[in-house]
Amino acid sequence: MTLAVVFIMTSLMLGSDTSFGSIYKMKLSSTTFGNGDKLPQEYAKESCGGKDVSPDLDWEEIPDGTMSFAIIAQDLDTKATGGFYHWILVDIPADRTSIAKGENVLGARAMKNDYGHYGYTGPCPQYGEHRYSFTVYALDVHKLDVGKNDLPKDIEAKAAYHAIETAKLTGLYKKYGN
Repeated sequence: MTLAVVFIMTSLMLGSDTSFGSIYKMKLSSTTFGNGDKLPQEYAKESCGGKDVSPDLDWEEIPDGTMSFAIIAQDLDTKATGGFYHWILVDIPADRTSIAKGENVLGARAMKNDYGHYGYTGPCPQYGEHRYSFTVYALDVHKLDVGKNDLPKDIEAKAAYHAIETAKLTGLYKKYGN
């Protein structure tokens, strides 16, 4: 198999668009921000003048076979290899298609982020404007086999392995005066 074929197949499996188009349809949106828009101040980390409140998220066009969802939010522009994880929520029931602002989802598990907290910690980049990616994973399992002390990158790898489909939404944030 050529490298180009492997790339296209991997991109399609992860829900990315290619020049051939994506076969996936799941969409992720928020009333808080649009794709490529700035995240409002209240969603930032408290030390950056925010409230550390998670944004509302809505997903639609759920693929058949979905048994649960996971949400992972990460800073794509950090110096940390693989990004810096701000929020990991797994085992979201399959009948959910949204999360309200700041909501704790019944039945879901908040996993430890790269700040060492269980739950959402907002953006507060040390320099410049950063991109924050929110990804919803439609999973083929009811419960993701992860423990409370698993590393965020390992949880993301397990979510990606069990993903039927993903959808992303990216917001921007720059610390005031930075």
